[in-house]
Amino acid sequence: MKKILNIAWKDLLITLSDPAALILTIATPFALTLVMIFAFGNVNNSGISGIPVAVVNLDEGEFGQKLVDVFESEDLADLI
Repeated sequence: MKKILNIAWKDLLITLSDPAALILTIATPFALTLVMIFAFGNVNNSGISGIPVAVVNLDEGEFGQKLVDVFESEDLADLI
């Protein structure tokens, strides 16, 4: 365990001593986050609606029918 900590400490010191590596370590996740925000940022505003979904109740039992009723209810549609 001590060897692993020594290697991690050495790598941390090397990264902190190199300004370019330090900037890339911080900037890369930030840049990727910005790309994801610009690519998928307006998902909530546009809304996803009107996608048909098939529900098959093969067991035809009471619980299965109640589950189908929940999926078909308007309350669930408002929640989503």
